Amino acid sequence: MTRLARLTTRWGSTRPVAILRMALVATAWSEWASGRLLYRGDTMDEFVVSVAFFVLSAMAFVGLWARATTAAFGALTIVLVYGYGWLGGVDDYWHHHSKLLAHALLLLALTPCGLSLSVDRWRAVRAAERAGVERPSIDGDLWATRLLCVAQAVVWFWGAWDKADWDFLSGGRLTQIFVGHFTNMNLAQVQPTFAPLITIASIATVAIEFALPFGLWFRRLRPWLVPAAILLHGTMYVLLPVGTFSVTMMLLLLVWFEADEVEAVWSKVDGTGAG
Repeated sequence: MTRLARLTTRWGSTRPVAILRMALVATAWSEWASGRLLYRGDTMDEFVVSVAFFVLSAMAFVGLWARATTAAFGALTIVLVYGYGWLGGVDDYWHHHSKLLAHALLLLALTPCGLSLSVDRWRAVRAAERAGVERPSIDGDLWATRLLCVAQAVVWFWGAWDKADWDFLSGGRLTQIFVGHFTNMNLAQVQPTFAPLITIASIATVAIEFALPFGLWFRRLRPWLVPAAILLHGTMYVLLPVGTFSVTMMLLLLVWFEADEVEAVWSKVDGTGAG
């Protein structure tokens, strides 16, 4: 098998993508649901979009016709981001965290995300029991998870590239960000005290963001890089108004692991390994 074939061929438990399906839908609710409540619509078009948002997201979450409803919900979020956000000029829909989440949902629909932890799975098991045959496997072709990996790697790389200048590495840009968001604490006066720490944090941020899109492809480096990614995005979430971006980035770390690794952990927690 060639190196390219090894990179693009993935077969195994669909548990990771099923978990990701539910988690990304929940994140989408956090991102957009408050703005799509039915009473907020001023027109019938708005009302229809809002109904579709909640119906499709609920179906995707429970895994009813999972791939189709995840695809439809992902397409709807793309409409929200590019239609309402980019073309419509609605700032609440045009953020980098909104774009990442919408594209992640759409790419997830390319995976067999309904073969596990879903109504689809329950129905398949019931059908097998009635027919007196063996339960269907929860294993599937996970090639599309590589696309999710690439999408996340691109975000890290260009994020690091944008920061790889003296203004950021010296701590200047990070200081401006902190001062702008922590105005009540008057950080401008204490900045000289924290200047070395801010400089170290700036350099570490760029170093981690450059290391992640390349290092995570190597299995032996993941035990080191995944905690670094969680620390990076967790810190961003606590300190800065990044919305659902940090949560989405941490959730997508799941697709970097081999399916058998996730299945082994799940089986220990679940105690049965049943689908």
